[in-house]
Amino acid sequence: MEHREAWITAVSDLLAGYLFKGTDDRFETQGRDQLALQLGRCFDQRRPVRLILPGFPCKSPNAIDQTFGVLPDYGEFMAIERLDQMGQAIAALHEPGCVVSILSDGTTFNDIVGVSDDVRAAYNQALRELCTTHTIEWISMEDLFPQAQSAEAVRASLVKQARLPWKNLGDLIEQSRHDEALGRTHDNLCSHLYNDLRLCREDGQSEDEYLQQINYKAYQMMLRGQALNAAVDRFFPDDIRLSVHQYSNAGPKFTVGLAEGLSRVDSPWHAVPVCNLD
Repeated sequence: MEHREAWITAVSDLLAGYLFKGTDDRFETQGRDQLALQLGRCFDQRRPVRLILPGFPCKSPNAIDQTFGVLPDYGEFMAIERLDQMGQAIAALHEPGCVVSILSDGTTFNDIVGVSDDVRAAYNQALRELCTTHTIEWISMEDLFPQAQSAEAVRASLVKQARLPWKNLGDLIEQSRHDEALGRTHDNLCSHLYNDLRLCREDGQSEDEYLQQINYKAYQMMLRGQALNAAVDRFFPDDIRLSVHQYSNAGPKFTVGLAEGLSRVDSPWHAVPVCNLD
């Protein structure tokens, strides 16, 4: 028992070093206990520590403020290298090893943000060719829904199989008008689509029409985001859930920093790495 507890503490401390911690971080007060339960099962069953990270979807369509191209660059390389280092460090403490599964989830949203399926698929393929590591396993949405014959069919299967509490997008929109938490999520997504992605306005579209379009796209992202969460829970029920989005690290999701020394949550598909030569 003493060895078991010491191992859980060692792996938890190691993982904690890779987390992004905000001002309201609750890893020590809550998340560590949540993580210990999952690690304890890995130890008792002598199975690999498995972590799942949805991310690496496609490059942001905002080529003015955020990206230089549509394919992976050195930002992705650094992020993958960091995740592999984390996995190898855990494997060094655990004989059954460690698997870091990255679910490249671009198919979930790429049509909403104006990235074509061909461009998203090229990004995903380039990631797989870039990633020759010891611990990382690449998974795409197409891998989860192999019967789907197209990207649109994958998205339809994702939502259909999620068993969400809303029958359709209209039901979600209606509930969001009365649910404070859903309303906040929608407003945050609107801000992201308008200020960060800066989606292209269609020719002849007025400001009001553009804002209405952003409003609708945010609801679409909410619905599919909930469906993606359901899919991750269904396909990876025993994996430790990592995230590229800001959480308090209370669990079950833990925010991983994809680069060292970040002052805010950031990802290589929304940013460009800069080398400081001095």
